[in-house]
Amino acid sequence: MDFNDIMRSEEVLSILDKLFDKILIESQRGAVLIATSVIQECLKREVIKILPKLENKSESKNLNKLLLSFPGPLSSFSSIVLLTYSFGHIDRNLYQSLNTLRRIRNDAAHIDEDFNLNSDKYEEKFNEIFKLYDNTPYYIHNISVKALFDEKMILLKHIIDKNIEEENEKDEFYKNILNDKDRIDEIEKQKFHWILIYGTVFICAHIIHSFASKGISSSSN
Repeated sequence: MDFNDIMRSEEVLSILDKLFDKILIESQRGAVLIATSVIQECLKREVIKILPKLENKSESKNLNKLLLSFPGPLSSFSSIVLLTYSFGHIDRNLYQSLNTLRRIRNDAAHIDEDFNLNSDKYEEKFNEIFKLYDNTPYYIHNISVKALFDEKMILLKHIIDKNIEEENEKDEFYKNILNDKDRIDEIEKQKFHWILIYGTVFICAHIIHSFASKGISSSSN
């Protein structure tokens, strides 16, 4: 299965739906925690496929749970990332990407100060999460911002069409919205949620593809 097929797969599309349901209603701090959790679960599903299987399926399942659930040796994000990289199941770019995400996640979970992905402290690091290839940060940024803009324009059009009849009044309303700095700033803040959604989906698809390219698929489970 090639990468494009994986991006369109039921598994990846279900991840996308899950992220839309959860991340858009969260703060930036909460959004980072959720995105990291989704990626960790994706890694766990792939790791289960490579763990030795016992003849007793029930015992094998229990051992997997002991390994992957707290306080098991593979229950932390850092340990499962290290394992998959050490055994060559993910490449160095993905390994570095996941470790960058881990460091940002740790800050989101533990620091008391305001957590703002748009700050000088995080903006460059945030982009590094998605540097799986040279152009992926740019690609993910563009599709995320376009999706955000399309969603807002559809909603805005629905509100305007429902409440304003005159075309010239509609045009004026659009113009006022686009010139409203506070509204634009609010949309700008939401950009990071959308980038996290599409970026997380891209990372999960990359993880699945990395394992599949080595002959590890659902049939291996």
